Amino acid sequence: MKFSHILTAFLATLAIASPIPEPESTDVAVAELDVRASGGGKGGGHSGGHGGNGGKGDPEPKIVETTAYQVAKKAMPFYESLSKDHYYYFTMEWKRGRPADAETTEELEEVRDELGFNHIGLVVGKVTETTTGKKANKVTKKDFVAMVHDMQKQNKDPGTTTYLFSKYMPKSTSSSSTKLVHGGKTTLSKANAVGKHARAYTSANPIYAAHGNNCNDFVQNLISTL
Repeated sequence: MKFSHILTAFLATLAIASPIPEPESTDVAVAELDVRASGGGKGGGHSGGHGGNGGKGDPEPKIVETTAYQVAKKAMPFYESLSKDHYYYFTMEWKRGRPADAETTEELEEVRDELGFNHIGLVVGKVTETTTGKKANKVTKKDFVAMVHDMQKQNKDPGTTTYLFSKYMPKSTSSSSTKLVHGGKTTLSKANAVGKHARAYTSANPIYAAHGNNCNDFVQNLISTL
């Protein structure tokens, strides 16, 4: 057999064993070009960019805090903050002075020795947030709408106790005479029942005593119901 015939047969065998790959189909190439040139890739970035237009909506409302809210917020512990529509209670201590009642100087001194301050009341209320106005003129007012519950000595003799309550309206965020002290959270039903418990207490404890039936005994009894 001629050498040329052997070489031809050998090359034919190689062609069968290792076929030369065909070029990719034009359909695939066109599809890839379509993807690169389509708005799909740009659209993602384009949409993202226009997504920022959401920031062009109404601006955040201006926040206004009442004095009552600021004092309550200041009295909160570092790990807790005031929340809208939640109920809280605090004690209010009179560091100097006291409500005008029939308590004698001697009785006041006894109370001060026991408590470290002159008088104490209970403040219970709800955090509210009210938004008014439109667009750039929106204002959200944060408030602590609360009542002060207090027991005082009504007369010198026999020293009848009386339950008093009033709206909590501090004049300043930094009073030198009173101090608000955080107590905890409570509920609407418990907050609404404070007056009932206060009247029941003064009815059961009608005579004031500097030790055993003073303002702090009254407040601690109410706190136990919250």
